[in-house]
Parts: sequence; C-alpha cells; structure tokens
Amino acid sequence: DYVAVLLPGITVMTAIQSAAQSGFGMVADIDSGFMDKFFVAPMRRSSVLLGKLLSDGMRMAGQAAIVLGVAYLLKVGAGWRIPFATGIPGALLIVVLASAFGVAFSGLSNTVALRTKNTEATMMVSFTLTFPLLFLSTAMLPKAFLPTWVKDFSSVNPVSYIADASRSMILTGYDWHAIGNAFIAIAVFGVVLNGMAVMAFRAQGK
Repeated sequence: DYVAVLLPGITVMTAIQSAAQSGFGMVADIDSGFMDKFFVAPMRRSSVLLGKLLSDGMRMAGQAAIVLGVAYLLKVGAGWRIPFATGIPGALLIVVLASAFGVAFSGLSNTVALRTKNTEATMMVSFTLTFPLLFLSTAMLPKAFLPTWVKDFSSVNPVSYIADASRSMILTGYDWHAIGNAFIAIAVFGVVLNGMAVMAFRAQGK
C-alpha cells in the first residue's frame, strides 16, 4: 500500500517544515527585545540556543507521534494496510529520527534568522531549501522508482537516509545499516548547521 510507503516521508516532512519555522520565533524574540536579556546575562550563549533546540525537538517529536498515531488508527479502524513491522519500539525510533533531524535542520533557520533578523528572509531561505530536499529524496518514493538524476542527488541528500531507515521499520523490520546511516547523516547535518547557528548567536549583542 502506497500509504505505508509514503508514511515515513510524511513524518520527515512534518519535522522539516516545523524546523523551517524555528527561526521565526528567534526573529520575534530579537524584535521584542527579549533576546537582549540573554545577551547581557552571565551565561553561555550556546546554552540559550541549546534550550531552544530542545524545545523544538520536543515539539517535533510530538508532531511525528501524532502522524504515526493517526496512521495506526487508520490501520485499526479503516483497515489501511500499514504493517508497522517493528511495532511500538520501531515507531518510537522513527519519532527519534524525525525529531533529531528536525533539530539538525533547525540550525539553518536559526542561522538565517540571527544573521538577517528578518522573518521574510528566514522564510524564503528555509522554504526554498525544504521542498528540493523533500522531493529530490526517497521520502516520497523508494529509490528504485526515481529517475536516474534524482537517484544521484538522493544519495547525498540526508532526508533520504532518514526516510529509508523509517520506511524499513514500517514495512519490513529493522535495517540497522540504514538506521546507522540515518544517525550519521543527522550528526553531520546537525554539527554543520547548528555550529553555524551557534557562531551566529555568539556574534549577537557585541
């Protein structure tokens, strides 16, 4: 059933779209002067950003859990063919993957927000990158059904690694190689993007 194939993509898409909006709140806090209190407080600036990312991560985990919960209700109540091959543990791991990737991707939105202090610029950059990352990946279709040029791009697209690992847990079972690759992609993506956000945050108020 295509719904089962698409479900991991929906979960990842939800997290990415939520992450793309992370910087909006940052701009609002800067405009209101609320962030100035943190700039003069005797505390590490990176800890303020870390707290925001943890809050974002909890929100994204809740959203991913809702998506999977609705899918399970459709399976039980409407007979939709969604295997959930790994059961509740696998669903929880999918939630972890989606929210962790969302936190990693939040770094981009927060970096743009801190550098520009402009909601429109943050929105433009975030959403401009969101859709190519989604549609040039295996989030919507397995790699075997993609055109050759999309296959090539999806091989270096971090979204594909999260989608592939999640899809295996829904359709067939644990693919530890795919799961390991997903966590590596999240770690690399997160270090780069959130590292940029930390540098942008430390530059504020100087």
